[in-house]
Parts: sequence; structure tokens; C-alpha cells
Amino acid sequence: MDFIGYLDDILKDYNIDRYDLHKLRSVYRISSKNYDMVVKKFNSGCKLNNTLKIISYLRNNSFNLCQDIYLNKYKECYCEINGKYYACFSWVDGKEVNFKDHKEVKKCIKSIYLFHRVIKNFDQNEITISDNSDWINSFQNDITTLTNIRNIIMKKKEWNSVDKFYYENIDTAIKILNRLLTELDGNGFGNILSMDKIVCHNSLYYQNLILNKRDVYLIDFGGISLNHYVHDLSRFARRVFYKNGFDVKFLNMIYKTYNNYYKLSDIDKRLFKISMAYPYKFIRIGYKYYLQNKEVNEDRIVSKLIKYSKYELGR
Repeated sequence: MDFIGYLDDILKDYNIDRYDLHKLRSVYRISSKNYDMVVKKFNSGCKLNNTLKIISYLRNNSFNLCQDIYLNKYKECYCEINGKYYACFSWVDGKEVNFKDHKEVKKCIKSIYLFHRVIKNFDQNEITISDNSDWINSFQNDITTLTNIRNIIMKKKEWNSVDKFYYENIDTAIKILNRLLTELDGNGFGNILSMDKIVCHNSLYYQNLILNKRDVYLIDFGGISLNHYVHDLSRFARRVFYKNGFDVKFLNMIYKTYNNYYKLSDIDKRLFKISMAYPYKFIRIGYKYYLQNKEVNEDRIVSKLIKYSKYELGR
């Protein structure tokens, strides 16, 4: 919590001068006479204005499974200190969802569906966010990324265990991406993705899914983007699927549960399969290791690559 030194100044904008501070989950809970909340730091005021509009829209349309964002005494949703933006959100009492629990995962799916049902009618012109609905361009960029990584490896005088494994599997990942591109482009899915995009949560990690007695709350809308709703569903499904050691029963359960709430079209089903076939972890690990130069343990990286490649690359 690197803004602890600013906390008094932040809370003064909310007329709070006495409070209790407790570390719970991965954040700090702040309790005062009139508030029970959490403070979060953002790098962009635009993200917070977007969040305010999204939350207001959701609540005005009967979706209450989300945090409130509080306005300060200046009627603003954040305060700025040294180029950083701090906002206060209502505390959601509960626990982070357990992705290994079938019942809790099903409750997540229900909340995700309800969010999609409400947000699909939101006027996208009200906010300024990234449009990630062009899967074709995204996959093409991934091929470029993998090609650049291969060139980096080939220029090395000595290869470590990560270099050897990654180089041996790059071509397989590129072939998978080309196959997915052919399916997307050959069936006109690019136009469908562009036409049917909605505001997606885009960060459906277990930390952002809080089980409060009977319902699961969606928190942290700072990462929202425009995309097809299948993108949200499949990213959530991938996280649960990977967390459970690639247990197909979990994957089928997620798919069937969402389909019970909203009947997926044949196109939606194919987009879901395309997204699940995307070698996400292989690309992400390579990007961090080779292009962001993250310092990591080589044995640990190879172990992860072997683990995820069994599913993503069919090794």
C-alpha cells in the first residue's frame, strides 16, 4: 500500500478524519462513522470516470452486484496526488471466489451473465476505452511477437533451458494462430466481432469476484474494454480450466451453465472454441521473458511452459 502516507489527505476530501484500517484480502479496509470502504490507486483519471459511468449505469439498471464508487466533497470520483489518482469504493463483505469449487464457479457465471445482459445496452460513446474486438489484428500481432522472439533467441550466442524450449515450440504456436486466423477470416467473423462488441469486464480474476453470502460481486472495472461477450466468458473459463489442471469437466460446466442463462448461437460457440484454442500462456510468458525482460527463475519458467504447452500446443 504505497499510498499510506497520503491516506489522511485522501480521506479529508470525504470529510473523514477518524478511521480504522485493516488489511483484508489483498487490500486495506477503511471503516469510519459513515463509510466502510477501500481506497484504490489508478494511473488515469479517465479510467475512474469510465468506472463511475459504468457503475452508475449498472446500478440504475438493477445490477447491484458491484461496488459503489464514492464522490468526495467536491463531487468528484477521485483525488489527484503527485500525478496519481485515488478513488474510494464501497467495501464488499465476503471472500474471494474459489475457482476449484463448482458451486462458487456457477455463481460467478450467473453474475457474469447478468452483467453482460445489462451492459449490452450501454451507450459505448459515453466512455473512452480500448477497442479489442479485432481478434484478427490481435492474432496477427501475436505472430509478429513470436517471430521477434525467435529472432532474439537466434541472435543469442548461448541458449538456456528457456530458449531451447521456446524455440522448439514457436512454430507450433504460430501454426495454431494461423489456423485460428483462417477460421476467423474465412467465416467473416471479423465483421461479427466488430458489430457485436460490448463493454467487457476484461479482468475476471478470482480477486475481482467476491462471494457475498449467496451472490458473487464483480469488482474493479478499471480494465474494461470493448470486445465480444465471448471474450469475457472464455477468459474466465480459461482461468478456471487452468486452475483445475485442465479438467474438461470444469470447462464443460462453465459452457453449459452460461448457455442455460443465454442460448449461445452457433457462431458464439465457434468463437468460444477459437478463444479457448488461443495459446495465451505460451505467448504471455514469452512476451514477459523476452520483450519485457522480467527477471525470473529459468527452471520455474520452463516448468510453466511445459505445464501449459500440454494443453495449448498439444505437447
